[in-house]
Amino acid sequence: MMINRLKEAAEYQKKAIRALFPERVLKHIDVIGNEIKLMVAECMETEEKKPEKKAKTGKIEIS
Repeated sequence: MMINRLKEAAEYQKKAIRALFPERVLKHIDVIGNEIKLMVAECMETEEKKPEKKAKTGKIEIS
């Protein structure tokens, strides 16, 4: 029950912040918000969840 109230409060905060800016910059705010979400998600990844780095292949010459 409390989590739903927190989510609702977050939505009101989002609306209040968007109301401070002119309409022409709202798309920029959306993009910035999405980037922040991705950065947080990336920071929360553990070492086990990170994809393995692929070995680089070099050029091989056959004579």
